[in-house]
Amino acid sequence: MPSHKFQIPEVETDWKRAVEDADLTGKTIHTLESLSSGSKIIPSEFLTFRIICVSHAARMFDAKKWELTEHMVRAQSLLTNHFSDFSNYLQSVRLDMGVTQKGPGDQLPLGIFEIPRNHQRHVLEADRLTSQKIRLVDPDHVDAWRIVPTTDEEIVNFAIVDWLQAVCMKMPGVHGQWIASRYQFRARFGTNELEARTDGVLRIFDEPERVHALIECKAKARKDALPSVQFQEAAQIVTWLMQRHRPETAKVGGIFMVSEDRDEIFLTFGTLDRHYLRYLHDSDAPKRFLELHPYGPFRIDNAVRMEQLAGIVLAYVLRVGTGR
Repeated sequence: MPSHKFQIPEVETDWKRAVEDADLTGKTIHTLESLSSGSKIIPSEFLTFRIICVSHAARMFDAKKWELTEHMVRAQSLLTNHFSDFSNYLQSVRLDMGVTQKGPGDQLPLGIFEIPRNHQRHVLEADRLTSQKIRLVDPDHVDAWRIVPTTDEEIVNFAIVDWLQAVCMKMPGVHGQWIASRYQFRARFGTNELEARTDGVLRIFDEPERVHALIECKAKARKDALPSVQFQEAAQIVTWLMQRHRPETAKVGGIFMVSEDRDEIFLTFGTLDRHYLRYLHDSDAPKRFLELHPYGPFRIDNAVRMEQLAGIVLAYVLRVGTGR
């Protein structure tokens, strides 16, 4: 693995230092000579997005900060008191601690969680096999960390989308669905066009043209895919914000992304500021920042974290359904 990695700025002073080091002072997203596609963004391009990422542990999630407190109470009540499939799913996760495959002896009736739980087990099994392969390779070999089966990303995609649907689709007050559609966003900046594709989205039935959240999946563990995975997520968010049906400005937590990187899930929240939106549309606009807040990891083999994750996701979908 490369010994030095670009560090995503967490505060404005970090960003300014990185811009100076890259000799980008005065450059904007509108004045770059070229722009890579979303999956191949490089540090100098990312810095012109003017994005700051403040990372948090999963246990530090603050529902009040993102105006989800009321919906979290309802979500937790629905999940705890009216959803035996979810209770059985959590018990299945607890019983599987340290186990990647369950045979016919698994008698828990998981109902709507049967398929996503099976996908999660496949992800955990792929993780175990990949780890074994890496241990067999010379650890000093520069490419040892890249040994990941190419089919794994599809397994991860199935696992997260099916799990999100299982949590939300039968709940009263939910008026939308998570889908695995690979949305393609395009946005023009100066003479360049930025293109980014998602692995899925959240849509509301009454507004099929509007995307309310993004899904991004990776077969690699996040620590092995940094910082490129955050570059790609940033490109997806930036191009999403440039669409006609983008998140509302000043809507707290209106930017929401669910990312699964192998067996870990991360949630990213943000609020679109009208000044930042002006920056994206106009090279002469005041230079503002977009502040993103990733939370995680929520490990798929940790019942406590998966219960917490379900409450956050369902609360967000319930809020979207109310139009708030």
